[in-house]
Amino acid sequence: MTIGIFVGACDKSDHVVALATFLTRLEEKVLIVDATTTRRIGTEAGLLTQSQQPIMHWNGYDVLSGAISWDDMIQLLERHGSSLDTYEHIIVDTDRALFCNAQQWKQIDTRLLVQTMERYSLQKNREWLQAFQQQYDGDEEFEFVPVILRSLMPDDEFAFMIEWYYSIFEHRWARECIAIEEDERNWTARMSDYQDGQLQASNYPRATKRAWRILTEHFTGKLTERAWKQCLRTPKKGRMKHVAL
Repeated sequence: MTIGIFVGACDKSDHVVALATFLTRLEEKVLIVDATTTRRIGTEAGLLTQSQQPIMHWNGYDVLSGAISWDDMIQLLERHGSSLDTYEHIIVDTDRALFCNAQQWKQIDTRLLVQTMERYSLQKNREWLQAFQQQYDGDEEFEFVPVILRSLMPDDEFAFMIEWYYSIFEHRWARECIAIEEDERNWTARMSDYQDGQLQASNYPRATKRAWRILTEHFTGKLTERAWKQCLRTPKKGRMKHVAL
């Protein structure tokens, strides 16, 4: 089982959904935990409109919405006869600085700090890191994977980001920054996905798919070309139906 957490004060939902889709196409059992204040993934899955339950099966993976903390997530799963051990991959999307306590942070395999280069996103993430540092006083150094969305100059932006967080960041960055480059084709493809009800990777630019592969390999390890093509291939069945659990 791998657990990954996306933290940051920006909309990460498109890329969380893409990751879950790729893992599902590898026939892995996946849970997305939408622990954001906006609950965008939960809304799209129909959790706020079609069911009073906080968990639903959607497009091949499960979505849990409404958890405000790690303990809350566990309780919601147990209430529905499930647990983290049910899944091979758990993906948490949150903008809450105190979603995990210090011991729970140690259970997470992949920690991704996500931002755009907009001032609001950078400032909110700085505040998040300060809150994280105040909460976590352990000796263990954690690794964070930097992710930049709508990037224009990835190398320059990564260098600026490291400098921006330098005085408050006491852990370490992964060597490789994942940059999703600004491209209007991403938006067009996303609108098409919304209409079709599933991800059509062929509609996205190559740069986006390259970044998604790096992201996916943080959960799976190195993928063969054959396995990656399997991730990109859209099932012919069409939209999978919502199933309340």
